[in-house]
Parts: sequence; structure tokens; C-alpha cells
Amino acid sequence: MPGLNSYEEKRQHPRYFVRLPLDYWEILDVVQAGLVANISQSGILFHSVHKMETDLNLTVRVYLSGEYNLDQVEGSGRIVWMNVHQEQDWKGYKYGFQIVGMASGDQDRLKQYFLKLQEEELSPHGEKPFDDYEKYIAALSNRKREVSLTKRSLRIVNDILHWLKN
Repeated sequence: MPGLNSYEEKRQHPRYFVRLPLDYWEILDVVQAGLVANISQSGILFHSVHKMETDLNLTVRVYLSGEYNLDQVEGSGRIVWMNVHQEQDWKGYKYGFQIVGMASGDQDRLKQYFLKLQEEELSPHGEKPFDDYEKYIAALSNRKREVSLTKRSLRIVNDILHWLKN
């Protein structure tokens, strides 16, 4: 019989701890920025300064990294939980997001990204995603996107990255 303090993983898919930029929206005209803390095939944990209610349906776009080459996957789903989150000078929210739908091409790219993360984990010289935050912010601000990243959104992502770095 397991002890009271033992932890049993209930997730169907393994999660990967990352630092990746995220755009999300309920209506495409109102795109908000966040930062992914962990991701799996079925869900995302992300940080944002914007308060949202649970059961809200959203579309998300996660920007995957590979030596600062930005690739992206997009999916739809809903927020299943929310917590207020505060550390040092940053106050915001943590969200649990359940992925409900994703195009097959995006699913394939996400699986390839997970394989790459597994290989990096096994490599003694593998770099962690975005160890150099200045290069990351430069790459993020210079990328071309369907919806332009506002200075405010870039500042929010930069603040979250700074908070996570410390």
C-alpha cells in the first residue's frame, strides 16, 4: 500500500518543462501573450497577466524553438483550472489548458519537438531552451507573424521570462 505522501502520475501523456512564448485568443482580433511552463500532447500549463475564467474556450499558438528558429503549433481547447501566481515583482495567473483539437500537421510538429527535447535531455551537452534570454527576446521581437506582437505583449513575455530566470 503506497504511503500518504506518494505521488501517482495520472496524466495520459508525459509533460515537458519548457519556456516557450504563447499567444492565445477567444476572438482573433484580441490576441494576448503568455509563457508556457510545461506542455504535453493533451495540455499546457502557462503563465499570463490576464485573468480568465475556467471553462473558457480559446485558441492557442505555441512557438517552438530550435536554436532560436521559431516554429509554431496551434490548437484549440479550454481552461480547466486557474491559480493566482505571485513571486518577487511579478503577479499574474497560472492556467491549466486542455488541448481539444489540433491539426494533424501541428500534432506531428509537436511530437517531433518532444523527441528533440528527449534527445537533449539524454545529451550531456544539450542546451536548455532559451538559456540566453537576450537572444530569445531579440528573436521573438524580430519574427514575422500573422498578428503582430505588440510592445506591451513583448514586455509581458519579457517580464515573465525575467521572473522565471530569477
